[in-house]
Amino acid sequence: MVSLKIENEAQMDNLLKELGKGIPISIKLAMNQNAMRPFKDVLKPKIEAHRTSDDELKVPPHMADTLIIQKDKKTGKVSIGFSKPGKKAYIARFLNDGWDVKNQYGGPYKRVEGLHYWESTESESKEAVTEAMKESLEAYFNHLA
Repeated sequence: MVSLKIENEAQMDNLLKELGKGIPISIKLAMNQNAMRPFKDVLKPKIEAHRTSDDELKVPPHMADTLIIQKDKKTGKVSIGFSKPGKKAYIARFLNDGWDVKNQYGGPYKRVEGLHYWESTESESKEAVTEAMKESLEAYFNHLA
């Protein structure tokens, strides 16, 4: 719960006026960035864990290093992914989702199951992401009061 201290009518009017304007893009951007950090902190070790693996799903040596956070300064949206110059996003998708093995001779071949690291990261980091977002919102609202 947000703890706002409204001691007089002027403070209440000011708070309502600010809330009526909406949350500024710069504040949304900062809040979303704070919320993305716990997600990245959980995701990166999962990718790194397969860097030196001896199984058939070896991750290329620098895939975790191409992980980036993109910020949209027009909307305040923040997203995480792999950099285009790193050319590892397609590999990350195959590793996450799995793939059907095919070659020039046909098949049937066994399906290589995905690691589903993205989905597990979402569930593991959900509470930390929510808490980071809550803290940012509380700081913003307390600043208004």
